[in-house]
Amino acid sequence: MNWPRGWLPLTDAARALIEGATRRLDLTNPYIGDPGLIRAISDAARRGVSVRMVVSDEAHGNGVAYSAFKHHYDALLDAGVEIWEYPALVHAKVIVSDDRALVGTLNLDAWAMYRNPELGLLFDDATIADRVTMTLIEPDIAVSVPGKPTRGGFARARNRVLARASYLF
Repeated sequence: MNWPRGWLPLTDAARALIEGATRRLDLTNPYIGDPGLIRAISDAARRGVSVRMVVSDEAHGNGVAYSAFKHHYDALLDAGVEIWEYPALVHAKVIVSDDRALVGTLNLDAWAMYRNPELGLLFDDATIADRVTMTLIEPDIAVSVPGKPTRGGFARARNRVLARASYLF
């Protein structure tokens, strides 16, 4: 459980799962804005981890959070991350890293990671990790479309500004 003012074991667990992945890293989350975690996800892909992310598409996500995260698409895609845009609001908060799974309330943004009380369950079991992937990740990917970088100068500039301000929301 995260509790603001310094006790953040759920944030630490999420970071450790992402940074420690060696084979697979599957994530689904509606709000992804922490630059350090986004870099860690890119780093995982660069070191050969199969990384897949399921996020809401533009029509169903929070417009500001979606645009802020979209700013990072180029770096993530260039690193080899698969981004899947789900045609509805993604509300699950799941990380599957190798044979471990974290399921809970933790969005990957500044509010949830550093300011809000949050809860999660960490399963250190390959069978459960596989089951989470098969029941939550795979079906969502099957109906999603691949994420593509933003085109157009104004949209890219807007996304960059929102990404820089994402710690505030």
